[in-house]
Amino acid sequence: MGSSLRPAIAVITLGLWPLLYFVHAWWPDTPWSQAIGNDFVALYYNYKVYLLDMLASGQLPLWSQMEAAGYAFFLSPFTQTLYPLNLPLMAYYE
Repeated sequence: MGSSLRPAIAVITLGLWPLLYFVHAWWPDTPWSQAIGNDFVALYYNYKVYLLDMLASGQLPLWSQMEAAGYAFFLSPFTQTLYPLNLPLMAYYE
């Protein structure tokens, strides 16, 4: 009985190990849990609203009103000015 029980314990242990290892990911809203965050609001949202407003008014923004550093608005990767799918968003924005 002992020799036939050993593989079953090994299979159960191997099956439960990932659940125990990733307990911080599947148990949300606890102080020790980890969650996947979204940086869209912090990095992209303000730029996207400004861009869609300018495109809807018929202008292509070349300069960023939100930055005083002198970077071109359309060259920043965060603004996605030349992204082709901005056109359907612009139609929806109007």
